[in-house]
Amino acid sequence: LVASSRAGAITRRGWENDTGAGIPEIVLEGALEVLGEELRGIWDDAEDFYHGHMLMGYMLADRGSNLQTALQTWREILFNCALVHSSWLVRVRPILGYYHRFHAFELRPLSQSLMDSSLGTWTRDCQIWLDERWHRPHDVVVRAFLTRLPNLRTIHLQTLNTTKPNNELFASICKPLSLLTNLEEIYLSPSYTEELSHFIERISKAPPPRLKVIRFFNIPLDTFRPTRVPEWLAPLLPIAALQSVGIHNNGTAFISGVVWSRSSSNTFAVDELNVCAKGLQPGL
Repeated sequence: LVASSRAGAITRRGWENDTGAGIPEIVLEGALEVLGEELRGIWDDAEDFYHGHMLMGYMLADRGSNLQTALQTWREILFNCALVHSSWLVRVRPILGYYHRFHAFELRPLSQSLMDSSLGTWTRDCQIWLDERWHRPHDVVVRAFLTRLPNLRTIHLQTLNTTKPNNELFASICKPLSLLTNLEEIYLSPSYTEELSHFIERISKAPPPRLKVIRFFNIPLDTFRPTRVPEWLAPLLPIAALQSVGIHNNGTAFISGVVWSRSSSNTFAVDELNVCAKGLQPGL
C-alpha cells in the first residue's frame, strides 16, 4: 500500500480514500503481526543455528546466507510499512525492536543506543559488540542502556580488546542484569577468559530470577575432560533456575563446544558436544 496525497487522506487507520473506505485498524494490526511473527521466527531459527552466538553469525561468517538474507528482507518490508504513515510507524517500531544488534566503536559509541527509539519494553533480545580498541564504554552507560530494556529475555555481550583484560566491565553489569526479572539467557564473548572471573562470582550470588541459560564463547576448551564441568564454572551450578551452561571455542579445535544441562537438582551432565571437522565450520 502506498500513501499519496492524490489517492486520499492519511488517517490513524492507515490509508483512506475519498469514499471513506479505509483499512480497518484490526486488519492493519493483524497484517503487521503476521509480518512480525515471520521476523521473530527467522531470528529465533538463526539463534538456534549459531548456538546463540548471533554476533559471530552476523559479523564474522555467512554474510549473504539464507538466514541473513531472510532477516534483511523482512526488516525491509517492515521499514517500508513504517514509512506509510506515522501511525504505522508506531505499530512497526516494537516489531523491529524485538531484537537489537549494535557494534559500538570509536565513531559509534554505545551511548548512541540510549537515544534509539526502536528500543523499549518490547525488546526481548539484545546483542552488543564492544570494540574496546578504540572506545571503552563507561559502566554508567552500560547500566543506563540495560535499564531501557526491562523485559529483556536474552543478552549477548562481546568485547574486542587487544591490549589488556577489562575485568570490571562484565562484573559491572551483574547488578542491572539481576534486576531484569524476565532475563533467561546470557551469552558472553570476552577477549580474555580471565575477564569472566568477577562476573561469575557476582552473578552466582545475585542471579536474575529466571536465568536458565549461560554460554561463554571464545573460551579454550579442555578437550580431554569434556564430560566434567570446569571448576571455574562451578559457582554457577547452584543457581536455582539454571538449566544449562556451555562454553564454545571460535577457533578450529576438534571439540568446538560443550553444553552441560541439569540432570538432577545438583548434577549437570553433557547434553551437547560440538565437533569441528577439517574444512567445516565450528559447530557443524
